[in-house]
This record gives sequence, C-alpha cells and structure tokens, in this order.
Amino acid sequence: MTTRAIVVRGDLPSEHAVQFFDTHDTRAKAIADFLIEGYRTGDALLLAISRPHWQIVAGLLRDAGIPVDAASGDVTVLDAREALDELMCDGQLDRERFDAVIGATVRRLAASGRRCRIYGEIVDLLAAEGDFRSVQMLEDLWNESCDQLGFRLFCGYTAANLGDPRSVDALRSICRSHSLVLANSRDLLGSFLATAATGSAPPAD
Repeated sequence: MTTRAIVVRGDLPSEHAVQFFDTHDTRAKAIADFLIEGYRTGDALLLAISRPHWQIVAGLLRDAGIPVDAASGDVTVLDAREALDELMCDGQLDRERFDAVIGATVRRLAASGRRCRIYGEIVDLLAAEGDFRSVQMLEDLWNESCDQLGFRLFCGYTAANLGDPRSVDALRSICRSHSLVLANSRDLLGSFLATAATGSAPPAD
C-alpha cells in the first residue's frame, strides 16, 4: 500500500509540501520520515507542532536513533498553540510577529550554515477554527520566508477540518499555496480532498 505519494507537483519555486491526514498515526509517520531524511543529510530540524502529535513523533525519532532532547540541539520544537498565540494581535495574524517568532527562529538555525527542514501545523489550528483567511495569510508568509531563506517546509492538516463542502475554495487555495500536495492511501478523506482539490488521480494502493 502506498504510504506517501505525490498527488500534484505545483509551480512554486519553494519546497513547500502539504498533506491532509485522517489519523494521528499516518501524520506522525509522515512527519518522522520527513525529519529523518533531513537529519541524515545534516539539516537543522524545526517543528511547530501540538504536544500530543509531538509525543508520537518523538518516539519514532528516538527509534530511528535521533536525539530529541533540547540539550542535543538537533531538533527545535515549538508548541503550535503557543506559537499561534504569539502570532496573533487583536485577533488578527500579524506579519511582524511572524517574523519575530518564526523568522527569527529560522534565521538562528540557518546561521549554523545548515539548511533548515521545518514541519508546521499552526495552520491546522486556524483551519480547525474555520479561520481560513488567516490560514491563507500564514501560508503566504511561510512562502515568502521560504523564498528568502531557502528551507524545506512540510505542512500538516487534519482532513476533517477541510471536509465541509463549504470549505472547498479554501482547500483549493491551500493546495495552490504549496509546491507539492501529498497523500497517503490509508487516509481516505485526506486522499479524496487532495485529489479533488487538484484534479489529479488518487494515489494507488
């Protein structure tokens, strides 16, 4: 069975992938695979992730021999909810706060001379609230930063947060904001959303 397949490759110059997940397990496996690949090529690793998801991913990374404690300096972890709260000003996503919180962290990691590899799901928290305007703004800010700093970025969304037919325009916009749309055939809703939004063939089993 396909574990992770490219649904469509976009035209963005940045390396910015997205995947829609049905379960914690498929999400954790995709994140861990992404980070393990980066660790083995010497990338600096950064996550903006919820605590429950991080607990699962951390276990997979430890199993792969990757140190995840803060003292090692190999993996930097931001709590997604706390980061989102720092990005908001008067209920609105703030560009300057994004630069101060996310941009500054990426620049600090890049100063070591290593390329950064980043997983983020702050956008998923906004999608869960139905705040698709802020979702799009945040994706645009990520793309601007990615173009400037040249990191690899992987965004994860809970498929159910985008399953309402009324969210189809937001879903299509999200897909257009990424250079890769990925799917796992085990994620039935996630695969359906990815293929429907991009007009591509579904990933094969």
